[in-house]
Amino acid sequence: MRDILGVYIIDNDAKVFFEQEIYSQGSENINEAILSRIIITLQKFAEELGGGNIHKIEIGKNQVFILGDELTEYKFILWCNQKIKQKMAQNVLGEIKNIFIDTFMGQYHKDQEKLIKLKSKFSDKISKLFEKPKDVSGFLKKI
Repeated sequence: MRDILGVYIIDNDAKVFFEQEIYSQGSENINEAILSRIIITLQKFAEELGGGNIHKIEIGKNQVFILGDELTEYKFILWCNQKIKQKMAQNVLGEIKNIFIDTFMGQYHKDQEKLIKLKSKFSDKISKLFEKPKDVSGFLKKI
């Protein structure tokens, strides 16, 4: 899934809860200053969105897909290049949301150490989601 450049989750207070950039060999790193400004813009945009629908915005040569979840009030954001199709982005965001709920629901704690471990576990699961599948059936199982 070389078309996906990053995953971001914005919490119900419009703060970045999770971010993971996905680099493939030879890809350019996203400039952190630009990324910071984009995340602030996305936070504001995410505050205005309702849950359940996929929203798409285009920023330069990239697309950003946002899925709001009514239960958690979190926004799941996928940063992609222009090649990805909306259906694929929707499937990936749905999978990310399911992994998020599976990992964190019922386990919200103010204990920072526990939260760090859960975020690490979540990050590992997201990384596995984006591993290059060996065949089409393996890929279809992931989505």
